[in-house]
Amino acid sequence: MRTTLSAITFVGTVCLHMVASGSEVVPAVGVPAVGLEAALAEALDGNLGLQAAKFDRDRATSRIGEARGTLLPNLSAAAGYTRYSDPNTVLPIHEAGVFPPLDDDIYEGSLSLQMPLFDWGRRRAGLMAARAGADAASADLDQAKQATIAAVSELFIQARRFEDNLGLIRGRIAALEVRRTEAADLVSAGRAAPGDLSLLDSSLDGARADSLAVESALREVAWRLAGWLGREVPVYPKSEPRPASTGPTADLEDSSSPAIREAEARLRQSRASAEAARRAAWPELSGFGSLRSRAGDALDFEEEWAVGLAVRLPLYTGGGLKASAQGARATQLAADRRLAAVRQETHIGMEVASQRLQSAEGQLGLVLKSAAAKARAVAAQAELYEAGRLPLSTLLTDENELLSLKIRSAALRNDVRLARIEFHRSAGTLTSPLALDLMEGVR
Repeated sequence: MRTTLSAITFVGTVCLHMVASGSEVVPAVGVPAVGLEAALAEALDGNLGLQAAKFDRDRATSRIGEARGTLLPNLSAAAGYTRYSDPNTVLPIHEAGVFPPLDDDIYEGSLSLQMPLFDWGRRRAGLMAARAGADAASADLDQAKQATIAAVSELFIQARRFEDNLGLIRGRIAALEVRRTEAADLVSAGRAAPGDLSLLDSSLDGARADSLAVESALREVAWRLAGWLGREVPVYPKSEPRPASTGPTADLEDSSSPAIREAEARLRQSRASAEAARRAAWPELSGFGSLRSRAGDALDFEEEWAVGLAVRLPLYTGGGLKASAQGARATQLAADRRLAAVRQETHIGMEVASQRLQSAEGQLGLVLKSAAAKARAVAAQAELYEAGRLPLSTLLTDENELLSLKIRSAALRNDVRLARIEFHRSAGTLTSPLALDLMEGVR
């Protein structure tokens, strides 16, 4: 009797069921596992790069208050004590023939008020630049969130691809081990050639080597996922059922492409900065007021006040203002080109992802048909081998081809997921709920 066909068929069926159902094939590496939904939530909260982007947004937002403060009056207070070597006037001389008291210890306090009145819109342009900078920082944060969602999703796709491969390879190993056991019995009984055992040993060693390679790749994925989650120990991405939707979740502050929004905000910021730099050479009108109080050693304070207007006009700055205006203009032109480049990159990224999606879906349909046909052929050849009408080498070759087709079909399913993730990332519409739907939307 040749190899027990029913045993091999049972092992292969179990393997295919594991792959088709998406069950996890976790290698024994002693690491914790996490589902995609929990991983996305943890990454959006604990990723170090995202935390830095949030602080950058807070810093940019605070600059709006700084710029707004330049439009408002500036009130300051000062106090001091001076000891002179010789007696000095406590108060200025205000009337001819009336000499103020002298003292060598003088105490002084003052209140000063500075108020910008007219600067041709220079400070307001600075405020506009600060607001645009805050918009750019918010868009950059959204872009970092989408990059995090995409990276974590891609790691889960890689893990699922390796799980599919590992399930198929382990099923192949189990079938080969059954066949080798029975072939060894046949060789001992003199009913099979010893070369068949060598062929089976070669196939088993190759499959086991492939299994070790896939397990190593899964461990690498666990470490990379730990980096995105902000952990210092590896964590394994596991498959789990998609939970019921609880409604839309606003992961992003705006539904449009964050890359384009950031580039547009940078352009607005550079335009405002260029206007501020150009108007820095124009006259500036401001008002001021002060209240001073002075006293000698007896602490008999007397007060005086003053108000006035001031005009400031830069006459010569060594070319600094001109260079500043030219630099601001160059920054504006660069921002304009970057916006065009980002729009072009977004369009190309969406087109490339669409092409990849169409290609993967088309290939998947053909490979599934090919695998089904190959499975029927292998089943027929197994019957021929059972009847002694087909050499083992031919059957092993065809079984390896079938395994390759199954691995390729599993890879193409994940390529479809990856292409959809890449499309929405390029379009700037990738969110955690959408990533979960895209991951579970391919069977």
